[in-house]
Amino acid sequence: MKLWVTLQKTNTGRVVVSALRSTSEHGPVGTGWRLPPFNPNARAEIEDVLRGLGVEEVAIAEKMAALQGGAEFVRVAEVDAGEEGLREMGFA
Repeated sequence: MKLWVTLQKTNTGRVVVSALRSTSEHGPVGTGWRLPPFNPNARAEIEDVLRGLGVEEVAIAEKMAALQGGAEFVRVAEVDAGEEGLREMGFA
């Protein structure tokens, strides 16, 4: 299924990684999953999650820089991932 992967910075500075279904091929559009918030200094962990979802290295570097630069919400990429892959990465 196609997913939009996003990063959001909370008002406490923590970072939330989310995945939102962008097509209706395996259920309703807009169904979402998210991980518990990461500490802002957990950049390596966040990048590992993004890699595990199939996000390219260039996009990871660009979007992490945008988030560090003051953006509060960043669309990272649209990826193909199955529900099993989401569970393996810790998404409920």
